[in-house]
Formats: sequence, C-alpha cells, structure tokens
Amino acid sequence: WSSDVCSSDLNLKRENDRLQKVIADFERRYDLVSSIDGLAVATTKAWPKAKAKKGAHHGIANTVSSDQHFGEIVRPGEVQGSNSYNMTIAKQRWQTHVEKVISLSKDHLGYLTYDGAHIWWNGDAFSGDIHEELAKSNEMSTLATFEAMLEPIVNGLLTINREFPRTVVSVRRGNHTRTSRKTPAKGRVRESFDWLFMRVVARELRNSGIVFDITESDDGIVQQYDHRFLATHGDQFRGGSGISGIMTPLALGNYRKLRRNVSIGDHLAYDTMILGHFHQYLVIPGVIVNGSLKGYDEYAYIENFGFEPPQQALWLLTPEHGKTFTAPILPADRKREGW
Repeated sequence: WSSDVCSSDLNLKRENDRLQKVIADFERRYDLVSSIDGLAVATTKAWPKAKAKKGAHHGIANTVSSDQHFGEIVRPGEVQGSNSYNMTIAKQRWQTHVEKVISLSKDHLGYLTYDGAHIWWNGDAFSGDIHEELAKSNEMSTLATFEAMLEPIVNGLLTINREFPRTVVSVRRGNHTRTSRKTPAKGRVRESFDWLFMRVVARELRNSGIVFDITESDDGIVQQYDHRFLATHGDQFRGGSGISGIMTPLALGNYRKLRRNVSIGDHLAYDTMILGHFHQYLVIPGVIVNGSLKGYDEYAYIENFGFEPPQQALWLLTPEHGKTFTAPILPADRKREGW
C-alpha cells in the first residue's frame, strides 16, 4: 500500500513539474506578464449609442465564431464519411467564414450603411487536453496549436476590419479550453486558453483600431443600438439529450440568467442570449445558439446525435427592427478540403 502512495505522489510531482514548464514556456514566448496584464480592453461600451437616421438604413453585422476545436482530428472513416477535420481544414474554414461574413453582408445586403461588424468569440477555440482521448489524438499540443492559429486569426480579423468602419470582438471562455480537470468558479476565465489566446491576439492588434471586449466574467452584456446581448459559452446548461433536445436546458438557463441579472440591476437585463457549446445551430426568440466550425465528430456519431454540417451564426442588427436576417454561414468545402 505504501509503495502505491509513493508512486501516486511521484506521478503528481511529475505532472506538476510538466505544467510549470508549460506555463514558463508561455510566459517566455509571449512575454505575458509585461505585455498582457496591462492591456486595455472594452466592456459594455463597445458600441456608441446610435439612433436611426432619416433617409439612411444603418446596421451592424454580427457573427459567432465558437467551438472551433483547433487541433482536433476527425477522420472520415469513423463518421461514415460525413466530415473531416484537422489543422489545415480548420484554417480553410476560418478563412471561408471570414469571406462569407463580408460577402453576405456587403454583396447580398448592401443596401445597409454598416456601422461595423461584431465577432462573438464564444469559446472552445481549442480541442484542449481535458479528455485523455483528445490529449492522445489531437494533431499537436495546445501550445503548438496556439502558435499555429495566431497568424490566421489575426489576419482574418484584419480582413473584416478593412471592410467595416468599426470592428468589435467579444471574447468568452469555453469548457474545453480550461487548464484544470474541473471547471472552477474562482479564476474561471483567466485559466482558459480562450482568454489567453485572445489576449495575445488583442496585443497583436493593439494598433489596428479593433475593439476587444474581454471580460473576466463568464457572461458579458454588450449593447448595440437599443438591443442588449448576453454572451456566454453555454456549458452551464445541463441536459439536452431527451426528445425536447436542447430546448429544455436553453429555456431554463435563459430564465435563470435573466432573473439573476435583473436581481443585480436593471442595467444587466438583456434581449438576446448568445451561446455555443451544443454544436447545434438554432435561432429562437431571445436565443441564438451557434453551430461548430469543427462539425460532426466521433462523439456525436457514437451518441447517435443528428448530423449537422459545420456552421456559424450570422445576423444583422438594425435600429428600427433589432435582430433581423439570421442565417448560418457554411464554411466547409469538401472538394477544397480534399476528402
């Protein structure tokens, strides 16, 4: 028995030493202590208050980028040929997402005078190491994935920023990107790779004019015109496997969040909740659920979940009509991706 205890203590020490080396490597590579802690980011005042102008139709283009699971591999043979995913495909889909945000907004809905674009970065950008099978099967380590995706994300945001007079990026953490086995309550956001990655992106783009809304709260309110959005990842909601699907956890979770916020103060009331997590695109009154960039995977297949292609949410917000023209962006191109 004593030898088992010694072995367990030794394993814990080795794991602790490994994690300390990873943290030290991050700090060395990105000089995080000196260049990120003092980085200024916006909060709820990301958009100046504006009213409709007579004779002009103004609007803000909104899109969600979430559940990208960069670094994860999906093999077509394990999902009956319905999907494929790796780092090369992830970069292509992100680029297509960016291109379609611009195309749909400017070419197909060009009658609007755009006040800007809002990108909701809603968590689970990385596959992460929280599950043993992912740690073993991911294409590369989280650190290597972090570095590989930095340039494509920066370039994509710059591309959007060139097409709109103002660009805002709201960042929320996901559950796959946590660095602890269990999701903590204290320090919940700061221990996430989503938070860390987008702080580095914000640093890289600090002179671009792009506004970053990066909070240390799991939820955050952003107002556009007279409409308030609450953005959260969605992993606080439980259930979704019954006949009603995700409708029950959505209804219950939205009710609880709205009740909590109103009890704190009227300034935290909101009109629409934005979330990801469920890998299922859905728009219902008061709620927008994002799909995933990764798409259908082995877990969804084994659990007999219905097939859904990779898709990311898009909608417009106007002063007169609020949230309008909702549509999924379909970033996958099987021929281009080569599977």
